[in-house]
Amino acid sequence: MIVKVQKEDFTTQNQIEDLKNSCKEIPGAITSFVGYVRDYSNGERITSLNIEHYHGMTEKMLMEISQKASQKWPLLGTLIIHRYGELNT
Repeated sequence: MIVKVQKEDFTTQNQIEDLKNSCKEIPGAITSFVGYVRDYSNGERITSLNIEHYHGMTEKMLMEISQKASQKWPLLGTLIIHRYGELNT
């Protein structure tokens, strides 16, 4: 289980390759969710979104989510990357 909380942007494909390489065997599938900053909300233009987090608590909660998923399904690995700071459209 890998949890990263970071300001820096990342390349999704590189992270998927790193996850795949960290598994003991080659996974048959990798599922991902990628969130984006919308350019409009309630009819108003948005150019960025500032995300704050509570250091320590964020990592703890994301690790719990990862652990629950691993208990429910036979996963070979998990990777959660949560960005914070200013995210642009």
